[in-house]
Amino acid sequence: MTQNLKTSICKTFSTGFILNEADLRRIYQLMVTAAEKLNDPRERFYIYVRTENGTIHEFDSIDEVFALDNIGEQFVNHLYLSIGNSDLTKRVDALSSEPEWSVSVQFERISLRRHAETPTIRLDVIGPTRDWVVLTAGELEERIKRTHSISIARYFSDSNMSFITIFLLLAFMAGLLMTVPTPEPIHQKLEGLRANGQIKDAVDAVIAAERLKQPDQAIRDTIFRRLIGGLIGLAFFTVILPRFAMAIGRPYEFLWGEYVAVNQRRKAIESTVLIVVVLGLFVGVASTWTSKQLGL
Repeated sequence: MTQNLKTSICKTFSTGFILNEADLRRIYQLMVTAAEKLNDPRERFYIYVRTENGTIHEFDSIDEVFALDNIGEQFVNHLYLSIGNSDLTKRVDALSSEPEWSVSVQFERISLRRHAETPTIRLDVIGPTRDWVVLTAGELEERIKRTHSISIARYFSDSNMSFITIFLLLAFMAGLLMTVPTPEPIHQKLEGLRANGQIKDAVDAVIAAERLKQPDQAIRDTIFRRLIGGLIGLAFFTVILPRFAMAIGRPYEFLWGEYVAVNQRRKAIESTVLIVVVLGLFVGVASTWTSKQLGL
């Protein structure tokens, strides 16, 4: 008995993406065109969509995807498209059983904690000939790469943040020890004052000792302020900044439906905030420079 050999290609991407309606339709058309080359009457197309509230939708038409609200609790966070010659392709979790040929693309919006470790995009192509598989995978990969977006949030996963936090803490403590001056012992200062004739008796020694304690207290206050400031900065970096990066970077965009208008309003607000911040910094620097020039 002759066994039918198959060729397969699997590629994953751990990047952000902006998937709009035009790009998704082009990906869909590339999958359909590739399937038409095999001229298989058993061809089946399947779409799996999961929304923010956990609702699962299963379609066989791309138009049904764009009919979803895609906003709020109905925001799309998982999209899987598959075309093949078996009903097995109609199960998104049936990865152990392979059809004779299939093409599948998956986009997933994952949590911040898993961002750096988990692929956000997956492409699988299985086919009877090497040429068909390589050509199909190449065309789809090129189209998928056009959806990639830069995401600073991917650098704030749990594993990265653990390393960064330890590094920053050690660097902060080392910098604190290096920048704060080491006070000279009081008894050495008293010996110097006595040698210079500034201390003549015990009363002078007591008064001088109390006076010399004041700089030491100032140094301790400086260390305390720097320590508190550094810990607040570290807490901001490890807790607030990753969430801010996730909100601003928005590494995953299923950009269709009602979310298009929401995204446009959000970008307008972000542009306004950025302009205000830049102008504020410019005015602050200009006013400081002007004050120094006028001697105020």
